[in-house]
Amino acid sequence: YFAVALEAYITNDSLGVIDAILLEPGAEDPSGVSGTGDWQQLGETILSGVASSISVTGLSARLDLQVRVHIIDTPAENIVLRFNNDSAGNYGYSIVQLDATPTIVNVGGATEIRLNNHTPTLNDEEFYVIEVINRGAQEKGCAWKHSCREVQTAGWVEIGAGRWTNITDQITRVDILSGAGGNFAANSRVTVYGKKD
Repeated sequence: YFAVALEAYITNDSLGVIDAILLEPGAEDPSGVSGTGDWQQLGETILSGVASSISVTGLSARLDLQVRVHIIDTPAENIVLRFNNDSAGNYGYSIVQLDATPTIVNVGGATEIRLNNHTPTLNDEEFYVIEVINRGAQEKGCAWKHSCREVQTAGWVEIGAGRWTNITDQITRVDILSGAGGNFAANSRVTVYGKKD
């Protein structure tokens, strides 16, 4: 959030024409919440070689998180998300696959959040943008968009929503894993942004 002062200058009052507008950026407004209103990069992991998971650890706790995932040459299987290395049945998720015949998947009591319903073809390229509400005393809710650029077709688009039922800890670690143990290619990356302490 930013405070902006606007001043309009009118030289012809009879026509009411605005001749100029002066924009004066003001101080950042964090809306009463400590921390910054700007998104800051909290951490990033870029694979130097093939691996079945990508972890971003040691993250500063923030109320709002955004996780960006870029998978190069994806394995032909599901991609899953975990928080704080928790592999117990503390997750739930819903996915809508947007194509000629939309598909909806709803799962509770899962050991991770599955990010894709459409299983990609080997060597496809995938992108995810995941928004997370990260309040310590509440379940952590998230929503995401997923696009997959397939080798054989134009690609896929999916949207999803999920939750992590932990009500005591803020998220300080994000793991993206290959659902069946296949490998992500080198230069695949996960970047985490945050704002507001």
